Amino acid sequence: MNRFRVLFFCAVIGFCFLSAFTFTFDTKINLGGDNLSYYYLGKSLNLGLGYSDISSANITSHTHFPPGYPVIISVVLIFFDGVIPIKILNGIFG
Repeated sequence: MNRFRVLFFCAVIGFCFLSAFTFTFDTKINLGGDNLSYYYLGKSLNLGLGYSDISSANITSHTHFPPGYPVIISVVLIFFDGVIPIKILNGIFG
């Protein structure tokens, strides 16, 4: 009986998460904040350009944001292209 309660509780939590996530999910990338910077850093790692700012005319080394999340983004970009898979992964992390 206890196992059933745990499974039921997990199912309810999963349903609530999926409901909230699908309600709030936006396919457009947010140009405000750090979102686009992290995407570009992950893309530069994926392209083999190192940890660089590829959004400017001069590709320079990046020194502001830590490299952890861009590394995760670069791994996602190996298997999928575009922003949507990264946004889904970010929702799962949330």
